[in-house]
Amino acid sequence: MWSIGTIVVELVLRVPFLAGDSDIDQLKKTFHALGSPTEQEWPVSTVFLTICWFPWHGISSSHTQGHTKLPDYHEISGYPKNPWWNLVASLGKDGQDLCRELLKLDPMKRPTAKKALYHRFFTQPPRPTPPILLPKPAAELRPRQLAPQDLAGMAPAGTGTKRKDPPESPSGKENARSVARRLFV
Repeated sequence: MWSIGTIVVELVLRVPFLAGDSDIDQLKKTFHALGSPTEQEWPVSTVFLTICWFPWHGISSSHTQGHTKLPDYHEISGYPKNPWWNLVASLGKDGQDLCRELLKLDPMKRPTAKKALYHRFFTQPPRPTPPILLPKPAAELRPRQLAPQDLAGMAPAGTGTKRKDPPESPSGKENARSVARRLFV
């Protein structure tokens, strides 16, 4: 549900949220936005450790207090708590609450998908716009005709035969790039 929360925030912001270049950079971006976690905010469940770490790393159940006890833990602290949910103020109080719930660091405290669907954000006004009232394109969308060289190796439409692989170019990548360039230009 974490990924659903980040996608909701990204839809509102229209930019990537918490995008890092590596695992450590991802954690830094997360902690910069949400604040550094405490042991109570991000405990490590016994179930997680039993499934992921006990059999391979020989960790005993006494290591289940929090995230700082995980193997290969690196200290990333010093980030204050931020009211990041103000970034999605356009969703209203219920939308902000849903995002806060979905982006809790402790996975055991996040709602399940079913529980999230029953969140008050989805039941309070404003209701979704009826499809008939949604904007329509100015002109009818029609597929454009492909050039003959793009159709090379393709079976005519409606013949029921399978499409042949296009001929290989010497480099292998040029053919795909040139076709893509013609389709999307």
